[in-house]
Amino acid sequence: MQNRRSAIIVLKKFLLVFSILLTNPYSQSFAQNNNNYYERGIEKLESGRVMAAINIWMQGKTMLQEDGKTDPRIGIKFIETVTKNNLKNLSERACEFYMWSFSVDNFNEFSEVYIEEAERIHPLFYIDDAMSLKEKIKKKDSAIIRSIWEFWVQRNPTPATKINERLIEHWKRIEYSRNNFKENKYSPYMTDDRGTIYIKYGEPFLKRTGTFGQNLNPSVMSKHGAKVAKYHRYPQYEVWMYLDLWEDDRVLYFFGAPAGKRYGLLNGVEDFIENSAFSESNLVGSRLPGTTIQMSYYGNMLLFGEEFFERIRLIESTTNYRAARGLRNKWKERDRLNPLKIYAPGEITKTTEFINPIDIVYSSARLLNEEDQPQLSVVAMAYPTGAGENYTLDNILIRLDNEWNEIDRIADVPVNQYDNTSTFLIEHSDSTLNYILTAEAMPEQLSYTVTSSNDTVMMKFAGKEILEKKTPLSTDQTQLEVSDLITGIDIPSNAVLKDYPFPVLPAKEISKGDSLQVYFEVYHLSLNPEGKANYEVQFVVSKIPEKSFVNMLLGRRNPDEVITQTFTFSANSTRSREKSTFDISELKEGSYEFIVEIRDLISNQEKIREGRFIIIK
Repeated sequence: MQNRRSAIIVLKKFLLVFSILLTNPYSQSFAQNNNNYYERGIEKLESGRVMAAINIWMQGKTMLQEDGKTDPRIGIKFIETVTKNNLKNLSERACEFYMWSFSVDNFNEFSEVYIEEAERIHPLFYIDDAMSLKEKIKKKDSAIIRSIWEFWVQRNPTPATKINERLIEHWKRIEYSRNNFKENKYSPYMTDDRGTIYIKYGEPFLKRTGTFGQNLNPSVMSKHGAKVAKYHRYPQYEVWMYLDLWEDDRVLYFFGAPAGKRYGLLNGVEDFIENSAFSESNLVGSRLPGTTIQMSYYGNMLLFGEEFFERIRLIESTTNYRAARGLRNKWKERDRLNPLKIYAPGEITKTTEFINPIDIVYSSARLLNEEDQPQLSVVAMAYPTGAGENYTLDNILIRLDNEWNEIDRIADVPVNQYDNTSTFLIEHSDSTLNYILTAEAMPEQLSYTVTSSNDTVMMKFAGKEILEKKTPLSTDQTQLEVSDLITGIDIPSNAVLKDYPFPVLPAKEISKGDSLQVYFEVYHLSLNPEGKANYEVQFVVSKIPEKSFVNMLLGRRNPDEVITQTFTFSANSTRSREKSTFDISELKEGSYEFIVEIRDLISNQEKIREGRFIIIK
């Protein structure tokens, strides 16, 4: 009895203490702070205890993930800390943490964090996508979470692995920029504008830093000295030149701080000269001080191309001040609306430094199976150049939902290494799905290493293609339907035929010595009273104009038809399979497109399919 009474007293004391803890503000605050993993990690980081911060964030992610939650502050700070401190052994974990940040829609709780991160990737988007993301940021739309997720899923060069090299590269560029481009902190990365360009494109091919006007002719200065000196302030400039943004064109980025303006990205040389230097009130004889300054400044740019020689020549040959001012206005507008910059890629990766790219040739075709159900056939051939004679190759087809969350993946190890072919035949009833085709090779001898920045790393052999999203073929048997075109060459005699579901070896490039093979299937043909189907196929092949920025911008196309052929076919059922052969020996090298028009001669229904191929030597 005494023991029972003692137990009751102890229990009452425990409940009293527990109730006090629950109602005590200090205790609640302590419990809350004890679970605020992000801030606890920041405290450790600020005291120089990097690994302690890392461990706290790891613990926090585990606890939050068990509850189906996320804290984007942890994911973003984790990858920033890993790259800043060069913790390469945590690179895979850093990518996982970052993507976890965008796996749950908790926008209301962390809206500022998501908006800040969206602003950091906004400069990396191509012009149309950038405008769409900017609108989401402006409206504070929670859809920016998915935009960030999709962006990095699509840019992962090795989707079969846990690490996203492009994402790591991005944060390394941010760290480099923060350490080297510190004139101001107006960019989304807390750097000056050089940081934004560097994070987009990496190190330029050529840099030049200097002072404009140091080459001013003394005789000119003595004649027009007072007027010229009023507008010439020896501005500092920095010019970056890239050669890999467009195939045939160099792109220049100018940085500086003209009089009265902060340091930043400028359109060109003209931005370093004040407009008032071209005012008629400043005429010295028939010449404006601005033209003298122009000639001097452009003289500093001769290293970067003939365009600047031409501008100097035009300035020298122009004596009328109105014409000189007209040239100035024309060049300023041309620099501002330079299409090479406006339509430049959103970002360029250098991850191929440690990834030996595998060239993947594939054919993706929509079909209807014998039960008239939609299928998607993907035939992939991967070529790991440089991996030696003996290697293991994995071809993988990854299926993702409309928001780029992975659903499943199908892996195939080609038996015949000499053709490296895999065939994937899957159901195709959902038009919203996304597909990524990836290939990875492992050489038999693991001695493929690359040394960079005193680090030796294993060279990866990987390739990736994002398949075009396609609407499944119609199963309506009253409507004519046609598969996608399979374009290529004859299957080699030594190939394993079971690896090819079609009597054509898919190929993007076709040698002039081969014949062009085109395979397609026709469904839901109408039958005449004798049970026969009749249909007509017309092929129109034309050469695509050579790729240039001007042709692309103007949408120029070659109107001349190179080949036009029409065939009539018959079939004993409502389905038909056809392979057509074209002699291309007389065609010139280059890119071609063709249009195939199929017409049911009984129902008069028509379908059109398009394709492309390249003729090489």
